[in-house]
Amino acid sequence: MSDYRVLYMVGPGRSGSTVIGEILGQSQHVANGGELLLWWMARQSSPARRCGCGERLDTCEFWTKVSQVHPALSSPDPAVVAGLYRFRRFSTWPGLWWKSRNGQVAAPQVTELMVQLYDAIALVSGSSVIVDSSKSPGYRLLLFGSNLQVQTLQLQRDPRSVVNSWRHEKRDPTSPGDSLFAIHPLRSTVEWIAQTLATRWFIAPRLRPHGFTVETYEDFVQHPRRHTESLLAFAGLDERESLFHDDTHIHLEPTHNLAGNPGRRGATERQISLHERWPDELPTSLYLFVTVACAPWLSRYRYRFSRRSSS
Repeated sequence: MSDYRVLYMVGPGRSGSTVIGEILGQSQHVANGGELLLWWMARQSSPARRCGCGERLDTCEFWTKVSQVHPALSSPDPAVVAGLYRFRRFSTWPGLWWKSRNGQVAAPQVTELMVQLYDAIALVSGSSVIVDSSKSPGYRLLLFGSNLQVQTLQLQRDPRSVVNSWRHEKRDPTSPGDSLFAIHPLRSTVEWIAQTLATRWFIAPRLRPHGFTVETYEDFVQHPRRHTESLLAFAGLDERESLFHDDTHIHLEPTHNLAGNPGRRGATERQISLHERWPDELPTSLYLFVTVACAPWLSRYRYRFSRRSSS
């Protein structure tokens, strides 16, 4: 067994994983890697993408050291990397679940590559917990049967909020490859449903309660200090470690995180709070479509059906 743990976030994009990972990464025991399984894709990007610390990936001291730990991290087998990114597709997840159902590793070469990356990050950072916000259920399924200690966090956000967020681009002028481009509402709705179903059907039933938890973005940002302490405890760390100035204010130092929200770079004082834009911005027809399509899960995660709360 590895002497560190991976806190793997699974859930839809635009669900707050970047800021939650940054907050957890303020702990001296945590290495926040961001969307780690994009490492090989990010390294090949031209121009080079930037690390959360602000440096280009090819000049960042941290990632340079990581890439030198094992040859596969700097010069991997292209076929294995292609296989890794193929498992981001919805259509591959049932097969991964079926192959790994008896404790077997579904794709040994791909899983070995993932483990080598985690091992290198643990070695270079000296951290006991690695946060991976790659979010794909496929990547989590690939880790079944490995020797890693994996804590799984299902991160959810109101589907109307997710769909509305994906309607807007988030450009990064300093690193175009890190920009988040808008996607069609139908696609973002289908992705929300597919990722939620895959997590509940293929992943959660196979994990013990101490290895799986659910966090909604809305709950987290309303009580960020309390939920941060809870997540640190879930990851096996001392929940009494003080990261916040008070219940909502925190100083965020940059972490060596990949991808995610382009605004993640640079030290900043931040108040964590809930700002729901979708009730004002989402067109009525789109609000009705997403609400009806996702209705079976709204009650499960305690989301209201109406645009406005009764208060």
